[in-house]
Amino acid sequence: QSILAKNFALIGLVYYAKANFTQALKFCKQALLIQEIDSFTKTDVLNSLGAIYGTKGKLDKALNCFTEGFQIAEKNENKKIAISSLLGKVSMLRMKGKYKEAINCNKHALLYSRELQYHYGIIGALFQLIQLNIDQELFDETGQHLEKIKKITDEIDNKVFYQIYILSKAIVLKSKKRIRYRSEAEL
Repeated sequence: QSILAKNFALIGLVYYAKANFTQALKFCKQALLIQEIDSFTKTDVLNSLGAIYGTKGKLDKALNCFTEGFQIAEKNENKKIAISSLLGKVSMLRMKGKYKEAINCNKHALLYSRELQYHYGIIGALFQLIQLNIDQELFDETGQHLEKIKKITDEIDNKVFYQIYILSKAIVLKSKKRIRYRSEAEL
């Protein structure tokens, strides 16, 4: 039965990737109905639901999913998936304008990420810090966070990390009104 839950979750992710949120929600919810769903899959599904609801603008539902996912991951001492839940939660709190809560949650994600030397989590948390600082017009620290992302990107040859660095750089430059032409923003 747990395999069935994983399959529903995977189908949901495929629909999410195709921006078919109705079907994505349907399959993720079906996965949660399986009684024998393991805690890892359940947390993963809740994170997927959080992402779907967030994309649809249903921030409270998204926040609830990420919070429940984090609680399950924390209870089962699965810090990597807890980091994903925390970063999703940070994003939703940021969109709701709850910056203090978002920053505290992000500190938790960054702490776990550094403890595990989990580069994806570190970069994700730094990216969130850049956005939180820009939202609050605290531009001084954005350059420091950008340099940390660049350092990790240089140390680890990872195209996704490099794309996050480029995106972060564009966001910082745009916030400082230092992009002169549209082509610079497109990098």
